[in-house]
Amino acid sequence: MEVVLATGQVVTASATSHPDLFKALKGGSNNFGVVTRFDLQAYPQGLMLGGTRFFSMDTLAQQLQAFNTFMQPANFDPKATAISGYIYDGALGQQLVSVEAEYALPVADPVALQPFLNITGAFEDTMRISTLLDFVEELASTSPTYVRSVK
Repeated sequence: MEVVLATGQVVTASATSHPDLFKALKGGSNNFGVVTRFDLQAYPQGLMLGGTRFFSMDTLAQQLQAFNTFMQPANFDPKATAISGYIYDGALGQQLVSVEAEYALPVADPVALQPFLNITGAFEDTMRISTLLDFVEELASTSPTYVRSVK
């Protein structure tokens, strides 16, 4: 990443040049400088596992344990990701736990995601083998669109 620091200095942050800044920029928001360019290595993504599962809050303890297990360094799998959400669904009038999970290969039950996949009682479950585009479109279809009008 090419970064302009608060001093006005322009630096390249990578795994070998300013590695601390590189690591901070990957997970620390934008408080370390202005990124003016970044280079990514792209690769083809074939079919993969993904989707979202929704549960009642009754499963909260299981969800938190699954996330804890997933995050243990011994269980790290670079092909797996999981995002837990705790939301209020006004239409249902209740709080929910959601888990969006993906695995970068077309494997129906990868070991890394089993802590989440083994939780029973999902009242909605879209997990499937499909394309990345399909999963992006699914997420986009459930995201609210906010439109402001000026009067």
